[in-house]
Amino acid sequence: MLTRKLVARTTLVAFPCALAVTACGDEAPTRLANGSPARASPVILERVDEPTIETEVEVVALAAVSTHSALARCLGRLTIDAPIVQIVVRTGVFGRSVTVGTRSHRALYACDGRSARGSDAAFWCGTAYGRLGKGRLLDPRLDLSACTASTDRPLAFAWTEPRNDARYVAVRQPGYVEVYPLKGRVPVRIATTTGIDVAGSRASFDVSEHDTRGGLLRAYKLEARVAG
Repeated sequence: MLTRKLVARTTLVAFPCALAVTACGDEAPTRLANGSPARASPVILERVDEPTIETEVEVVALAAVSTHSALARCLGRLTIDAPIVQIVVRTGVFGRSVTVGTRSHRALYACDGRSARGSDAAFWCGTAYGRLGKGRLLDPRLDLSACTASTDRPLAFAWTEPRNDARYVAVRQPGYVEVYPLKGRVPVRIATTTGIDVAGSRASFDVSEHDTRGGLLRAYKLEARVAG
């Protein structure tokens, strides 16, 4: 599966429901991609009126990765040039991602996929490689390879780097908002099934960042396109 490069621009915007990409009247899903029940955000997010769904996040030690697990299959797909220091696994409504940080602080790696509900198996539909400069992501990577949600809609993944004081990243979906708690020391791998232009190899993410109490820090539209 080819890894595709991303170039992106970020524009600060407001998010009234009528102007968002989401359909405000749609019903929120009841389960995450791994089959676990969908739960609301533990804090009320400022200027988020839609129902919220908290995604799952886990920081996994390399020594704890089981040989035949989905995570091991992910690592087997990646060509990593330095010792691994961070493995952050995220599960959302439609997909699962793994972000891998290395001791060199020169690169990030990711696997993107759709979790198989009721089992540890995962279909890894793509990978990503992102370069770091002075600890910052130089060009976030959009993955549109062969990823589809359980509804057969296209599924897009990209990294975003929240502010240092952010504790939650929220991404708007039709009728609800996915909330990503910050954990680990790597950028947040987010996903969307909306705002995707497959023919144009681009995707748009409606993002907001919030502090510990849910206060709004900033809101923006991450517009990403596959380069080359």
